[in-house]
Amino acid sequence: MSGDREARARAARAAKERGTNLYTAKNYAEAIKAYDEAIAIAPKDDEDLAVYRSNRSACYLQLNDAKKAMADAEICVKLRPTWARGWSRLAAAKVMLLDDVGAERA
Repeated sequence: MSGDREARARAARAAKERGTNLYTAKNYAEAIKAYDEAIAIAPKDDEDLAVYRSNRSACYLQLNDAKKAMADAEICVKLRPTWARGWSRLAAAKVMLLDDVGAERA
């Protein structure tokens, strides 16, 4: 791993940790900003990008913004198609949008 790539991955993980702490404190809007930072900083092949998207999706779900939650969840499942958490976020967003058929598929 190159020095720049490793530094970016570390910075993204630090932003994710801030987001997690903010989410735990129920400060969802600020947590979204931290996850935005993690997504922007992370190397494009960072395996944790799915986690950052999933976590931001969870924040959007808490704020009742199903469309943004679904957008992040859809990217999450493309990045990590066998990860159940991404699919659960997608299903939750679809339920919130009253798309029961889509939620069952997810």
